[in-house]
Amino acid sequence: DALPIYTEWSQPDLERNENVKFCRQYIVFHDNNSIVYSSPSGNATEIKGELLSKESPSGALKAVIRDTKNSQGEEKQFLEVWAKNRKVKSINLSALEKHGKVYGDEQFGCLAWSHSETHLLYLADRKS
Repeated sequence: DALPIYTEWSQPDLERNENVKFCRQYIVFHDNNSIVYSSPSGNATEIKGELLSKESPSGALKAVIRDTKNSQGEEKQFLEVWAKNRKVKSINLSALEKHGKVYGDEQFGCLAWSHSETHLLYLADRKS
């Protein structure tokens, strides 16, 4: 028999200066007496603020554009890269001051990986 398990974790994000909560899912196979096999199922995902997300062509990575508010109420956007069950990169797009807000709507919102999985494409407002 197979048993899906949903778990919630927290991890410090130094760039955002906060602890982030994310979920991981596992599948456990058992024979009613013992666990035969267990494995993570899919990628870990943060629980709040996801604007856009896209899995890489190989499925090994997931990119996320996330909207957050800091303790002073200022809105910020982050680009995150997740590798299966952990966040490996977090970039404060607002602090870079290269462009305005990233589009997340259905008409203009997009997030795409390069075939080499070394670059990401997204669409944002012009810097004001």
